[in-house]
Amino acid sequence: MVEENSNMLLGTGDKPPALRWILLAIQHVCAMFGATILVPIVVNTTAGADILSIPVALVSSGIGTLIYLICTRNRSPVYLGSSFAFIAPMIAGYAIGGTGSVFTALMIVGIVYVIISLIIRVSGPGWINKLLPPVVVGPMIMVIGLSLAPTAISENRFRSSSDSMD
Repeated sequence: MVEENSNMLLGTGDKPPALRWILLAIQHVCAMFGATILVPIVVNTTAGADILSIPVALVSSGIGTLIYLICTRNRSPVYLGSSFAFIAPMIAGYAIGGTGSVFTALMIVGIVYVIISLIIRVSGPGWINKLLPPVVVGPMIMVIGLSLAPTAISENRFRSSSDSMD
């Protein structure tokens, strides 16, 4: 049995009151919408060409989420949005082979994900927990976040100085 942290507002099995549930849902929609449309914007701006379409990203993430919910029988209510992990490979792929290579690579990555998920389904998740325990994953996430901090600070300074010029 997992012990709940007494400082949590809601436990993992709790359902919030209706008003709080609606407010949390609106917050989630704002966060996911921003993240989902940001990936095509960053890729297109960096590559200098229209590679990804925002409407296609939104529809694809919606369809992907529905498929995920069906596969998990609604046991894990998760929204599947755009992945920031693929921004650099998409830009590099576009520079090397154009738009077709970007979509081919994304399709291949999707197939690899399906194969890995089938392996995990058959063998169980125990080996992943041994390979990547929380004591490894947590610090790696911190390192990634801290390495991105200078970029966030410089972007904020750039935006502040360009906003004051208007």
